[in-house]
This record gives sequence, structure tokens and C-alpha cells, in this order.
Amino acid sequence: MSSTVINTSLTKSRAERDEACRGCQSTRRRLLGHKSGYELFHCLGCGTVSTMLPLDSAVQTEIYRHHYEEAPFEAPQVTAASLDRLVASFEPFRITGRWLDVGYGEGGLLTAADHRGWNCHGTEVAVRALEYGTSRGWVVGEAADGDPRFPQHGFDVVTMIEFLEHVSKPEEFLKAALRWLRPGGILYLTTPNAQSLNHRLLGLGWSIFCPPDHLTIWTARGLRAALSGAGFKCRRIRTDGLNPCEIIARFRRNDKIAGSINRQQAAANLNSVFSSSPFRRTVKSGINTLLSAFRAGDGIKVWATPEVTVDPPRLG
Repeated sequence: MSSTVINTSLTKSRAERDEACRGCQSTRRRLLGHKSGYELFHCLGCGTVSTMLPLDSAVQTEIYRHHYEEAPFEAPQVTAASLDRLVASFEPFRITGRWLDVGYGEGGLLTAADHRGWNCHGTEVAVRALEYGTSRGWVVGEAADGDPRFPQHGFDVVTMIEFLEHVSKPEEFLKAALRWLRPGGILYLTTPNAQSLNHRLLGLGWSIFCPPDHLTIWTARGLRAALSGAGFKCRRIRTDGLNPCEIIARFRRNDKIAGSINRQQAAANLNSVFSSSPFRRTVKSGINTLLSAFRAGDGIKVWATPEVTVDPPRLG
């Protein structure tokens, strides 16, 4: 691991601003290492890990356009039940009845929201995902800004599930979420955690570090700073969940197995095991509480609301 520290002046050029931490905006960083031919930097202000890529929006869109072509668009039963509970928890926020899921992927969350009577909206760039969303009768498109079907200040809930790590300018999406939410609405997002036990034990060998797919691996501190800069106040933040499969493979000194693990499938299998009985669910809850206390879980979950209340718009 390199100890090289990069310092920039307080007066930033445009290029320097582009290299600032996507979380706390600090320009003090350390080269963490290389992976897949890319440099990864560790922010000395908040700990967020970033890959700086000269990607414009058109290039980035093309990276994901053919995702989900072989996807089943059906969540495992345990995952579907968990998503249903999540949707139910936002019932107190229902006024307009509109839900926007940014980067909805295979549509598991919107399916759960649909089943509970929400008016579902979503954005995606993958062609197959857009076709699926349209077939479900949801309001979908590649982008929400400028599309009259996505009313500003018209949504009770905006969600971004495992989304922010993929985009080079996350602040633009967070500011857009503020425009989409109605006064008193809520933003819920999840993203991988750079302070996780997996990262601490595996370093950049953890498969979550995979540029140019993942550009930012956040810390709770960095994400809180980014949300504050976009006009949000974090109401709750958790860092929980642990998928030990790669750790087990590494400590068995079997890098070949570690490299071939399907992280999502392994997580689904583990979740199924720990949801199979009341005792196991209690154990899972205790583990997650401990992980969150030490900021060591694999993922960050955030509930945030607009910092400043604006005059409520007229909603159709």
C-alpha cells in the first residue's frame, strides 16, 4: 500500500475540483492501490475510496446499457419479503402515493411497492430493465429530469438501492432527489461500506472494489457529508450486513474460489439461512447491531429528509 499523499491548494482549479472527494470534498488523499488498471484513492478526510475516471455521461450509460439481458426479474422469496417490509415502513410518508426508484435494476423494490398500491416510477439505462418496467405499467425512463411524467416535488419516497457507487457525479443525483421529493418526503439509499470488515481483512481484494463498475465506495461519514451538501439531513444511518464467503475463501488460501464467488447469490443464500427461524433471525439482528455499532457492516443504509422545508407545490 502506498503512503503517497496528494495535497492541493485551497483555491481549486476545475481539474482539482473533479479530483475532490465525492463525499466530504477534501482534496487530501492517499493512493490506496491499483485494480483492473485503475488507481484507487483513499480520502484522508472521511475515508471514502474513489476511482477518478474521465467518463462523460454517454460513456457511462453505455457501460450499463446491456445489463440484465439474462436477468430473471424475480427476487428470491426471502428478498421479496424483506423488500415488502421495507416498503411497509414508508407507509407514514404516503401523501401523493408516488414512489421513485433511481436505478431500479430488476425491479424488486418497485414490485413490492406496486403490490402495496404505490404509483411506481423508476429510472434505468439498461434496455431490458426499461422493457420490463414498461411491461409492468410503471412510469420509467433513462432520466427523470426534464420528463413531465416525473413531477418535481411530487414524490413521497425516493430510493437509490446500490446506485451511488456506480456514478461519477453522485452529488448531481442527490440534488436531483431533493427536487423530486415533496416537502416532508424521504430519501432512502443503500451502498457498500468502505469501513466494512470485508475491506479491513481483504483490502482491495474485496470484490466490491471493481472499477470502472464501482467508482465510489463510501463511508458513513462521507455519505453524510455528501447528503448535507445536497440539502439533506440524515435521520438515521446504519452499517450492517456481512457476507463472509470471500473472507473464508481467502483464509483457506483459495484465491481461485474467492475470485469466482457470486457475491449477490452468496448474500441471498446467507439471508435465507438466517431468516429460516425465529432464533436465527434474532442472531442476525444481534450481529447487525454489533456491525452497525462498529461501522463494520458490508453496506450503508441511510434515511434522509430535506434539510429546509420549501413551500408545498400543487400536486396533481
